[in-house]
Amino acid sequence: PSLRGPIALIAGERGRWLGGRNAAWNLFATNAENELDPEVWDNGTLMQREAYLKSLRAQEPAKARERFETASASFDARERAAFTGCLGEGLSAADEAFLETLLEKDRSKEVRQTAASLLVRLPESGYVRRMGERLAACIVVPEAKGGLIGRIASAFSAPLPTVEPPESFDPEWKKDLLEEKKPQYEEFGPRAWWLYQIGRCVPLAWWEAHTGLSPEALIDWAQKTDWRNVLLRSWLEAARRERHAAWASALLAHVFKEQIEISVGKGQFSAFAFIGLLPPPEREAALLERFPCPGSTGGGATFAQQHYKQVMQFGRFAASEWEGDATFSLEGGHALVRRIRFWANHSDGISQISYQTSIALGHIIEATFWLIPVSLLDDLLEGWPHGENGAPFCRSGYDFLTTAIRTRKALHQYFA
Repeated sequence: PSLRGPIALIAGERGRWLGGRNAAWNLFATNAENELDPEVWDNGTLMQREAYLKSLRAQEPAKARERFETASASFDARERAAFTGCLGEGLSAADEAFLETLLEKDRSKEVRQTAASLLVRLPESGYVRRMGERLAACIVVPEAKGGLIGRIASAFSAPLPTVEPPESFDPEWKKDLLEEKKPQYEEFGPRAWWLYQIGRCVPLAWWEAHTGLSPEALIDWAQKTDWRNVLLRSWLEAARRERHAAWASALLAHVFKEQIEISVGKGQFSAFAFIGLLPPPEREAALLERFPCPGSTGGGATFAQQHYKQVMQFGRFAASEWEGDATFSLEGGHALVRRIRFWANHSDGISQISYQTSIALGHIIEATFWLIPVSLLDDLLEGWPHGENGAPFCRSGYDFLTTAIRTRKALHQYFA
């Protein structure tokens, strides 16, 4: 769905003409004049009406919300859930009242869950305020000592918060979709489960303001408590939701460290999703740190033998999780090219150790290729082992790169 707008621009008049020949092909919700077509909202497929509502939200958020609200009684649960999700486009405080109505009154649990997930994204919403009040009772911050000596002592060693999860489940919480019983797959106990549900719905700024601690200090504090997994999982989910660069940096440094993937409770998290939240220079450094390559001292064959398992993990990388232009700087691009070429030239011995490593290397080539600046693309093919003596993945990689480089250069010519 996120590609429909760019595709519509590229498809142009011919794409709109083709969409007019068959309603199933018209993903753009526009008429021949490239204007939003109200007829699509009235008579289109669910996919087309979603596209229409999202496009209208991007142009006139209030009008789109009112159009959905006016007709919502005529929609089935599947349609209401889909259209509620569309309100994420252009979400603002003006949407809160309608979302609260859906949360309180809609018969569909999926609709209520979607409404709650959007209310969490509104820091000033009543939903977030209620969650913050519940959490404040669980994260107890000691009062600072009085007097001059007490204030001086607190400045050097501020008392740390204590975690006191709920002793019992308040039935009123069900109105905000908190669940008393945890799913069977969750490993949390009842109190941890209640705390986790509350904590993940509170903005990261709340934690800093309530405790007076930085992200790094909060993570360090959490590691020393009995509720480590509850706190870390709440913050990981919130950082991903808020796309919070400072928290992403702290979590990568103090939780992921050198790891590509981590499990926190039953939550699975990829470092790459958080790397994508960093500013470009930090993003490049964090990615390159996890893509092993020897220094100028050499030792290539030995290094490859020692680090091929890390390359297998790095093979899970996908820059598609990143928003905006992910292209590396020239310096970062050179470092990336050097790593790709190193592993291409040391793949033959590695493939004898693990066939999966060759698969990972092939995926790395396809995934990282789009990060390399166009001016450096030809450097990739210099000395590439694509002859009969090269590993199979190197030969297929060479074919991929030859075609992909030609395509990127052509696209760069038109769209740069």
